[in-house]
Amino acid sequence: MKKLAVFAFAFFILGSVAYLSFSYGAKYERGRLSDELTAIQAEMWFNHLQDYRGIEADLVKNCSNVALEKTQYAIASEMQLLSEFYKENPNSWVTQYISERDVNLVNKLNGFRNPFPNPWQPSSCK
Repeated sequence: MKKLAVFAFAFFILGSVAYLSFSYGAKYERGRLSDELTAIQAEMWFNHLQDYRGIEADLVKNCSNVALEKTQYAIASEMQLLSEFYKENPNSWVTQYISERDVNLVNKLNGFRNPFPNPWQPSSCK
């Protein structure tokens, strides 16, 4: 009986240590993931800001054709990313999200082909 009690106590201690270790590790990894996600979002915000500034500069210089080309490229790039995600995850929550906001977009994503070459260079504003 005493051996069983010692075994049960040791098993309880071992299980507690394993649970606490797992909990701490999971919490630590969630924190790191959150930091990485925030950094990626900040990079995207900065890149979009730079793109918008470039389009604005072209419009100020009356280069609407260059601004339009940059805007079309930005739209095509976002469509390409969304299309790739959609093709890899056709039954995800994104499909419903898109369908509720733009009923025709899901059909366009399925067969989307980016019309711009890779790499692409914008026309210069003269």
